Amino acid sequence: KITMIERQPKALLADPKWDGRETALTHLSVKLMKANGSWDRLPDDGVSNIEKAEVLDGTSPYSLSFDHEEAKKETLGYLVSNHLIRKAIYEEVITLPNVKIIDDVSVEKVITGEKSGTVTLSNGETLSADLVVAADSRFSETRRKMGIPAKMKDFGRTVIVCKVEHDVSNDKTAFECFQYGRTMALLPLKPNESSIVITITSDKAQKLLDMEDDEFNADMETHLNSRFGQMRVQ
Repeated sequence: KITMIERQPKALLADPKWDGRETALTHLSVKLMKANGSWDRLPDDGVSNIEKAEVLDGTSPYSLSFDHEEAKKETLGYLVSNHLIRKAIYEEVITLPNVKIIDDVSVEKVITGEKSGTVTLSNGETLSADLVVAADSRFSETRRKMGIPAKMKDFGRTVIVCKVEHDVSNDKTAFECFQYGRTMALLPLKPNESSIVITITSDKAQKLLDMEDDEFNADMETHLNSRFGQMRVQ
């Protein structure tokens, strides 16, 4: 028997909002989702194939290329919005008779011993189990409350994600552009729609975030050498 403690209410778990993240799934990830039943719960128009990939290095005319035909695969990978994955997995989990979800509460205290663990919730309820799993991110509050230390390194980078339309088709190709000081990834959704991921030093990130749409569009076009024509952030 499994009890899951979730800070969000079930209404948000059942219908999570789009948060800008498009997740690239490998063949193994898809295999696992098919095995647990969640893959079939994704909408047909919510899955995009990545048939090719290009890695670009600065202004070099050369690139590292990958093609699904050379790999003898239907596709190199799949792109699915993060919120759709979460929705599909939740819909599958709630059908499992051995899983109970306690929502809209947080963990206040965790005590573990040689044979069991005890969890105290924000609503005052106390649970005991043979095994306690803390899956509350790399910044785990549960870990800190248990006095377990962790070393962290701040690389001084900020990641900006957005969805864009562009005049020239992406041809189902993912692009990774290393530009020394800024890295841009373009992930194909529809032929003329892509997810953009910009990784930039944190001291320069706010300038991008403060740009008006027209200025931001022009900035993306410049850094992608107008490869996709005019671009429009959504």
